[in-house]
Amino acid sequence: MKKEGWIPLDAKTIPYWSRLNAAIGNVTASIMLTQMEYWFARYPKGFYKFRGRPEHPHPAYQEGKSWTEELSITISQYKTAFQKLGTVFPKDCKWDTDFGEMAFRGMLYASHFHPRD
Repeated sequence: MKKEGWIPLDAKTIPYWSRLNAAIGNVTASIMLTQMEYWFARYPKGFYKFRGRPEHPHPAYQEGKSWTEELSITISQYKTAFQKLGTVFPKDCKWDTDFGEMAFRGMLYASHFHPRD
């Protein structure tokens, strides 16, 4: 017998597709991929999201909105998962002039890591 309604499904429910995991080989990366696609569908031109809670107060940070908070993972888990999905470039790189389409380097995503001042 099944207990009804013991897992609440709402707007914050994050899907997991086992087929993605079979292709990617990492459960966290599979879940992150579905969330990245969700955010890119909402913001097709790109978006800024903190990897984790900042060490020092930051005016752009919103409680619970970082990747680690949204997915309930550690920074280490985030880094391992993102390595399966994308390429990260440091803040001193000029995205448009230095990389363009080559920035992806065969990956699904490219992240321009730039801590906001």
